[in-house]
Amino acid sequence: MARTIYVVDQRKDRSEWWVILAAGAILALWKYILVVSVTLAAIWLLYKATLWVGAAKANKREHDLMNAPTQLMTSGMRVWGNPEHYIDYDDGMRDW
Repeated sequence: MARTIYVVDQRKDRSEWWVILAAGAILALWKYILVVSVTLAAIWLLYKATLWVGAAKANKREHDLMNAPTQLMTSGMRVWGNPEHYIDYDDGMRDW
């Protein structure tokens, strides 16, 4: 028959001291923690705002390009061949 031996190791639990020290550090340095966190939040919001403004400008540029009045590629240039390529060309037959 085998014998079972149990070993009981008794130690003091000192984990509450870390909580007390952390709480004391937070209470002692709360102003600095607040200033740093507010500064980081402001920098992050500024970064996001610049990204948003850049995207809005790019979308506006694309929208303006898509909705620009259509012009012929040959405007202001001499065109050989078919006179309908001229912008102001009207042969009187358009109303038919």
